[in-house]
Amino acid sequence: MLRIGIIVGSTRPGRKARAIAEWVHGQGAGRPDAKFEVVDLADYDLAHLDEPIPAVFGQYSHDHTRAWSATISGLDAFVVVVPEYNHSFDEAANATCLVGVRRPLERPDPETQRARVGTVLTALGADVAPPRGLRAATFFASADAATVINLAEWANADAHRAALAPAYFGEGAGLGDSPAWRATREVPGISPQYDVRRYELVGAVEAGAA
Repeated sequence: MLRIGIIVGSTRPGRKARAIAEWVHGQGAGRPDAKFEVVDLADYDLAHLDEPIPAVFGQYSHDHTRAWSATISGLDAFVVVVPEYNHSFDEAANATCLVGVRRPLERPDPETQRARVGTVLTALGADVAPPRGLRAATFFASADAATVINLAEWANADAHRAALAPAYFGEGAGLGDSPAWRATREVPGISPQYDVRRYELVGAVEAGAA
């Protein structure tokens, strides 16, 4: 029989998510093919990004993370109840940090632009696990063939900082320190000068919504 967890995705005082989760539980209680149970985040005292090693390895250093993992591992499927915030997920779940990396070339060259992007894609594919908190990465080659820009969307600035920390992968190396990542900085024709900036989301407008 399937075990389905109904996750209460809010821990705020006065939240409504628990009541909605209980309602969902009641709707599924009569099904003969599945067992439903409410899993409340408030019961686990989880902290945000406090584990030094990505979750994919299962090497947790905190009791609250181990307890959460044990509960989640015993479930086959999930229903997540999250609060609405400004027509989207709540602020904590929807936090976004955009990291822009601008790499100029020593001289304009479309082939060097493609080589730079190719080595970064190779490095991302070589990582043992996707960096925690990395949501997407987009690469742009300037029309004058003089610059490559990488725009990476992270859950928040702390996630990006954590990925750069020396102990991120548990082997004394952070994102960018592996041979594949070092190769991205050794592409012939790429200037050693570059610019990295973090941008926090402060507003958004949907097309046609203004």
